[in-house]
Amino acid sequence: MNISELRAWLSYDSETGQFTWLKVSGKSRVGAIAGTPHAKGYVTIGIKRKQHLAHRLAWAFHYGEWPDRQVDHKNGNKADNRIDNLRLATNQQNHANRGAQKNSTSGVKGVYWFKPQQKWKAQIQVAGKAIVIGYFDKKDDAIAARREAEKQYQGEFAHEGAPTLAYAP
Repeated sequence: MNISELRAWLSYDSETGQFTWLKVSGKSRVGAIAGTPHAKGYVTIGIKRKQHLAHRLAWAFHYGEWPDRQVDHKNGNKADNRIDNLRLATNQQNHANRGAQKNSTSGVKGVYWFKPQQKWKAQIQVAGKAIVIGYFDKKDDAIAARREAEKQYQGEFAHEGAPTLAYAP
C-alpha cells in the first residue's frame, strides 16, 4: 500500500496516536477509531484484508515514507502510537528497550538471583554477548548497577521501566 492510499483510508492524530476511518472498512464506520489491540500489545489495523501494525502506519503517515528499520516505542507501551513516542531503531536497539520477562525473579531485566553464589547477578547484552556486571548481596544494588550499564551501553534506548499508558480506543 502506498502512502497516498493510506491517507485515503485513514486519518492520524499524531498527538493521541489514534487513527480514524475516512472510508467504510468491514464493520467500521467513517469517523470511528481504527485498530484493535493485538495479543502481543500492538495495535493492528486491517485495510483491504491485510493487517498493518499501527506504529508503522503512524510513522509512514507522519513522515511520508515507510520506515526502513524497526519502529520502537520509547516508553515501552506498544499501544502508544503518538509520534513523539516513536523512533527508528535497529533490532538490537529495539531489544534494549524491552522490559523484564514475566518469569523474572527480580522484576528487572538483566537482574536475577544466582543460586551458586547466593547473590543477585546483574548482566547486560552488548552486541549479542552477555557482559556480567557483577554479583550483589542486595537486589537494589544489582538493579542500580544494571541501570548504570544500560545508560553506558544503550544510551537513549535504555529501558526505563514498565509502560504506564494503555490502549484506549
